[in-house]
Amino acid sequence: MSKNNFLKVITLVILIAGMLTPAYAQIWPFGGGQKQPSGGSLFGIVIGPSGLNTPGARYSPVEGAAVEAKGQHGTFNTVSDAQGGFKFMQIPEGEYTITISKPGYGPFIKQVKVNKADLVNMDHISLIPGGGISAPGEVIPPDTAYVAFAVIKDDANSSMTSQWKKGAIKMGADPYSLEGNSPLDNSTPSNPYEHDTNITSYDNSLMTINPSDPAKLNYVKLDGTPTFLCFNIAGTKLYVADTTNLVMIYDVLHNNMNIGNIRLGSAATDMTLSPDGKWLFIANADGVTVVDTINHVPVNTIEMPQMSNGQFGFPMALTCSPDGMKIYVALSTADSGEVVAIDAYTKQPVGRAMVGSCPTGIAISPDGSKLYVADHNSADVAVLSANPLSLLTRTSVGVSPARLAVSPDGAKVYVSCKGTGTVAILSGPSGSNIGTVNVGKEPIGIAVTGDGSRIYVANSADGTVSIIDAKAGFEIKRTKAQPKSRPCGVAVKP
Repeated sequence: MSKNNFLKVITLVILIAGMLTPAYAQIWPFGGGQKQPSGGSLFGIVIGPSGLNTPGARYSPVEGAAVEAKGQHGTFNTVSDAQGGFKFMQIPEGEYTITISKPGYGPFIKQVKVNKADLVNMDHISLIPGGGISAPGEVIPPDTAYVAFAVIKDDANSSMTSQWKKGAIKMGADPYSLEGNSPLDNSTPSNPYEHDTNITSYDNSLMTINPSDPAKLNYVKLDGTPTFLCFNIAGTKLYVADTTNLVMIYDVLHNNMNIGNIRLGSAATDMTLSPDGKWLFIANADGVTVVDTINHVPVNTIEMPQMSNGQFGFPMALTCSPDGMKIYVALSTADSGEVVAIDAYTKQPVGRAMVGSCPTGIAISPDGSKLYVADHNSADVAVLSANPLSLLTRTSVGVSPARLAVSPDGAKVYVSCKGTGTVAILSGPSGSNIGTVNVGKEPIGIAVTGDGSRIYVANSADGTVSIIDAKAGFEIKRTKAQPKSRPCGVAVKP
């Protein structure tokens, strides 16, 4: 390199370094230059409820919000930019009251402390439309469990309860231990070592369980009666099925606010998301309703074909292949069951496999090669080959298996067994039964965390949630019994 070119390169490097380095820090890295100031910096992003027109959107930035930092050394002011961002560079160290406001939103107020050379991050600050104090933008971490609790009504689901009882008793369950034959005792916690802080709960609610501290519970009040849950692909919205033929949409980033409803012709029995997050599939009496997650409106209903034995099965559970090409639906009657594969594009059946009676749960392996079906009245799990769709084996698990969850690596399958109050553990590759965990009374909903370390189980008859350590294979905690409400659906935030 010539001397002139070498000097040009050195000059360019110095200019770029000057642009990227704050004015106060334009010093040589090995000493010299001006003295570093003693303050710190504070920055953040102001957000509002995300619009329903953006699938998977994490937030909608709030531009032009007034941001004030008031402390013993004075008051500093700025406004949020087009991305909702704001910053205070090198303000004196000390305690500050941060106030953020904009017409049409409730103000946000929080105390923060800035130390020397601190970079205080306040992402994401949620402003609530319509007035009132905006709560601090608490980030709900991945693997937070959401459990749907529904109020207990004496006459609710009487016919459905009767049907599953008959099947359970037929398979050997003690009829006097089943739901409705003896009064529930919610006077004391199920776990004698329980030490949760008492938190206000509601008859119809979502319980949230913090992944790092299972004793930290919160409740979100619901207007409807929830059953099953499903997150969107980004983990920012939660779909909550309701007994009144609705699927309610909750914004997880903004204080779990209800931001809309999807109306169905009948109550949902299960929900799943397409792998790309563009479609929400909802099983109900009309078939499978397909919802566009951009506008959150139903765009199609896939009618279910007649079963191979001539019966008309009720779509009780569904899942989607990892490539998004097929939807697998478990069709159920009291004495038979069949899984039908539906082409996601043509909406036509492309495969069938008879399973045990009254299937109520279905799950697919992460690689899409196997399906697992909980045969409620046959007390087993049917293991199917997904391509071509065919029965491989059936494994006995316990009375009235209800729902299933597969570990992220596909090594294990967890099955809630309603009639025996247990969770059966199956080998994912072989489908064989390799263990059992005792949980609460009549477990239904079950979900695995994204890291595979924990399993959450909704115990419907005693109002509790069991937390299982996946590695150890035993229940490490059971929440306090929630009176007047029974848990059903469980979902874990991505």
